[in-house]
Amino acid sequence: MTVLARILDLRTTRRGRTLALVRPATWSEAVPLLAEETELALAARPDGGTFLARAVIERVCGDTGWVAEITGHDARHGLARTFLRPQTDYDQAEAHGHHGVLDAWTLRPRRVYELSRPVGPAPKNWRSIRRSLGLRARVTAEQRAFVRVDAEGDIIEITRQEVEAWLGVALEWMS
Repeated sequence: MTVLARILDLRTTRRGRTLALVRPATWSEAVPLLAEETELALAARPDGGTFLARAVIERVCGDTGWVAEITGHDARHGLARTFLRPQTDYDQAEAHGHHGVLDAWTLRPRRVYELSRPVGPAPKNWRSIRRSLGLRARVTAEQRAFVRVDAEGDIIEITRQEVEAWLGVALEWMS
């Protein structure tokens, strides 16, 4: 708890100690000081005072989503990506882990990400499809999107053109 006070008078005792006569600050006296203190605290934060965000994607029939940070251009794939590791939550999962499994990623502001999420419904014979094509075969459709995090911690979907514009500025800024 912080108490702001207004100094009314300073007195020095015979032993050389300084005593202050104070009263609690009024709201109009405290507001500018608190605002300045908040500005300084936000400026000192490495993320500029913005909030982190959580991207959560549910697995569908064993198909997982992914999140990758866009780090630049790549000759082979178009965009260079760094894939992030998820934190997996099995609390709501059913017995075999095909439904209810949640993967979560922490997204930071001032960065651009691409995410992929499985889109259901899966075909009724998805188990036989996976057995014939292999365990890593995707049986659901995939939805991809480019996203960024705003200052309030909200995840905002952006276009490919916005990603290219961001890369042009960010790469120039980083070098």
